[in-house]
Amino acid sequence: RIWVLPVEGGSVEPSCVALLRGHKGAVRAARFGMKRTASTIVTGSDDSTVRVWHLGSAKANAKRTSSGAPGGAQPSEPATVAELAPSLVLECGRGVPVMDVALGENGETLCAACGDGSLKLWTISPGGTSGNEAGKLARTLPAGGEAVSVSFSWAKLVSATAKGTVKVWGIVPGGGS
Repeated sequence: RIWVLPVEGGSVEPSCVALLRGHKGAVRAARFGMKRTASTIVTGSDDSTVRVWHLGSAKANAKRTSSGAPGGAQPSEPATVAELAPSLVLECGRGVPVMDVALGENGETLCAACGDGSLKLWTISPGGTSGNEAGKLARTLPAGGEAVSVSFSWAKLVSATAKGTVKVWGIVPGGGS
């Protein structure tokens, strides 16, 4: 669910504006894109998939439905909530959960920390790819970690493990390192 939150001190209750449906397991990671990709959301799940969602399509898919407020409370009036399908579905590996995700500022490069300890980097087109066609797997980095983050320029990637190891990777968009 995507929520609109009130400004500090405001009296407006949070409201759900979109539901992202498609994962078949617990969702472990959800990240907004940065700057020009801020309308893109990337999620990772125990179902082994990374899904890319584009909020720009929310208005076209909006329908009247009752949206839940925090704590399970229901608003007195139904709200218009967009139910979105992913624009792109990628896989970490059969039976390998996705632990964390990161999307580059340019919206063309995506990284997932996979449950087998690897980091997978995909090249995806800005605005997504139609249907469930997978993006191009640019690189797999072994012994990466369970958490991942990228620098604004995608020049660096940082990964962390449950064993206390943090690695900083030099990355060139498009797959080099």
